[in-house]
Amino acid sequence: MPHIAKVFDDGGGFAIVELRQGTLNDIPASQLSEWRTVIEQTPVMDVDTQALGETTLTITPTGTSVSMVRAVHTHNFHWNAMRLINYTKSTRLKVERGGLTLPNGVKIDTDLANQYEISILKRRGDDGQLTFPYRYRVRGSDYVNLSLAQITAADNAIANHLKEAIIIEESTITAILAGTITTQVQVDAAAWPG
Repeated sequence: MPHIAKVFDDGGGFAIVELRQGTLNDIPASQLSEWRTVIEQTPVMDVDTQALGETTLTITPTGTSVSMVRAVHTHNFHWNAMRLINYTKSTRLKVERGGLTLPNGVKIDTDLANQYEISILKRRGDDGQLTFPYRYRVRGSDYVNLSLAQITAADNAIANHLKEAIIIEESTITAILAGTITTQVQVDAAAWPG
């Protein structure tokens, strides 16, 4: 939203006496001579490593123009690293719970409920508590018949999927602390399993 500023000549020069969001169309015609459209100068910044700082208002000596400039501050290394580490941990959780595709093309949900369900099915199958084939609903499909070997393969695939995500998380955090990963784009580009 644009800004407008009310200016006043105090005899020694012009001063800004009011700043508000809006346009000159919001001002009664009888007061238009006191108001100026503010020229906003928004700097280009890297959102991963920089933030907008304080705002400075300036007025020309003739009172004809008002500018608003936002300062840009670079985050210190530790702040940026902390933010990227949190983002990396969040990304790992999304990857872990986002599903995986087995070599035969079957997609398996890997949210916590499915991780638990597959693990329990494997344990019960190993203990002889289930009869096979076992009816199971796979991601994006109808129910399928699974053998104990297939359930074991799914359980192993999930375990490997989780392990790979943790390994990538650990190496990414190491790179963040070393200063070689400095943006979210670089975190996203890591070799996350899927």
